[in-house]
Amino acid sequence: MPNAFPFREQHATVIRVDDFPAMCAWYRDVLGLRLLREEPEWRVAVFDLPGPSYVCLYALPKPRGYEREDAPKCLINWRTDDIVATHAELLSRGIECSDVQDYGNLKLFNFHDPEGTYFDCIEYGPDWLPEKVV
Repeated sequence: MPNAFPFREQHATVIRVDDFPAMCAWYRDVLGLRLLREEPEWRVAVFDLPGPSYVCLYALPKPRGYEREDAPKCLINWRTDDIVATHAELLSRGIECSDVQDYGNLKLFNFHDPEGTYFDCIEYGPDWLPEKVV
C-alpha cells in the first residue's frame, strides 16, 4: 500500500445530532432520504444517497470521555477493505491514529489531519450494509 491512496472510498458524511429520533425523522420524512440501517443502542442511522456514499447521523452517549462540544459536528468517514493494513499504513506515514475498535461486523479507528480535522476509517462487509450498485 505504500504511495497509494489508503482508502477504498469515501463511505459517508457523518453528522452529529443532539435529538437522534427527531433528526432521523427529519432526514427521512422531510428531506426524503431512505433509512437503510439504524442502531438505536449506538445511536447511529445510515441513510442512502445517490452514488456510492451515505449520510450517517450519530448522537453521542453521555459517557464517551469528552463533552459534546469537543466532538466534531460533521466528519468524513473513509472505508477500507483491510482496516489493520490501512491503520498500519497511516501510522507509517506519521499519522497519529486511535486504536482499532472492533464491533464485530464493523471495525473503525479515528485520525486527524494536521489542522485537527477529525476522520473515521471503517471496515465492514455485506452483513453491515450490502454493496451499493451505482
